[in-house]
Amino acid sequence: MECGKAPRYQCRICHGKFTHKHNLAAHMKLHIEEPKYACLNCDKKFYRRDKLAKHSATHQVAGQEVKDEKKIRGKNYKE
Repeated sequence: MECGKAPRYQCRICHGKFTHKHNLAAHMKLHIEEPKYACLNCDKKFYRRDKLAKHSATHQVAGQEVKDEKKIRGKNYKE
C-alpha cells in the first residue's frame, strides 16, 4: 500500500488489497496461471523472471559457502 492512499482494489480469492488495478491484475496470476519460470537446480517455480534470478543466486552463494567450508577443513573434494 502506498503512503497516504487507501487500497481501492481487493482480490476476491485471498482478500489481498491493492492501491492500483494493475497490481491486482499481476497478483491474480498467482491464483490463475501456472508459473512459467523454473529453477534448474531445484523444483521451485516462479511467475517472474527476476524472482527466479534472485533465487538462482542463492544456489551460487550456497555453493560458494560449501567450497569455503571445505577449504577451511583442509580437505580436497571433487565438485
